[in-house]
Amino acid sequence: MGGGNGQKAKMAREKNMEKMKGQKGSQLEANKKAMNIQVFVEFTEICLLLSVEFISTS
Repeated sequence: MGGGNGQKAKMAREKNMEKMKGQKGSQLEANKKAMNIQVFVEFTEICLLLSVEFISTS
C-alpha cells in the first residue's frame, strides 16, 4: 500500500469531504436537539432524586 504522508493526507481529506456531503441540516439545529435531550435527562434525574428523598424520609 505505499505512499507518502502527502498522499495519505489527501486521501483522508477526500474521505472526510465525502462524509460531510452526506450530512444535511445545520450544526446549530443538531446542537439544539442535543441540548434539549440533555435538559430532559437532567430534569428526569432531579425528579428521580427528589422522589427517592421523599420516599426515604416518609
